[in-house]
Amino acid sequence: MRVAPSYRVDHAGPGLAQGYAALARRYEGEGRGPEALQAWRKAVLAAPADADLQNALGKAEARQGDRDAAVATFQRALVLAPGQAALLNNLGYALMLAGRDEEARTALRRALALQPGHARAQANLDNLGVPATAAAAELEAVTGAKTGTDTAAVAVAGAVPAAIPGAETGPAVAVPAPAVTPVLPGPGPTGVEGAVAAVEIANGNGINGMAACMADALRARGAIASARLRNALP
Repeated sequence: MRVAPSYRVDHAGPGLAQGYAALARRYEGEGRGPEALQAWRKAVLAAPADADLQNALGKAEARQGDRDAAVATFQRALVLAPGQAALLNNLGYALMLAGRDEEARTALRRALALQPGHARAQANLDNLGVPATAAAAELEAVTGAKTGTDTAAVAVAGAVPAAIPGAETGPAVAVPAPAVTPVLPGPGPTGVEGAVAAVEIANGNGINGMAACMADALRARGAIASARLRNALP
């Protein structure tokens, strides 16, 4: 009798990169971030031309706080797979975390030029102080196409549909809106004429897109007109 391992990593052969990728995902599922980061690095060393592995490594570096390394990794991924809005969004987000706001805006505008209506890129631009109306004007200047209901599609040779909304596990996984209806507070004190509350929703639970989902839920119930979205450390 013997016990077979859940994952086996051989240090030779064509399956090395995918073996390390499987190990990295296992570590991530167990909340072992540093070990996952090392496994992603070994996967990339085994297959340096794989843009998806570079993307996964960049996200792991960003989660571990190595923002400059994440920026460099996403840039390498874009060299391998240019024209992917999801990768540009990830690069913009990493640049934003690194405090390089102007470069982040440029990357995020490029993402919107490639994929108009990219929700995460727009949310990240909102976090940088570029409201939706302003971003639409900037997008028109970049693409020459008006945004809105008559948005013109921008064809990019070799573009791959984004599978990444937000930090995107693999390439990326879209997170559905929460099924639980948020419990809203009762009406505030009356008699305050013209008072406007500033609402900020911070996502710190490790699930991509939850701040945007909560904002949508609150807007649907008429609780808020708009909100600033941001990410917080888990």
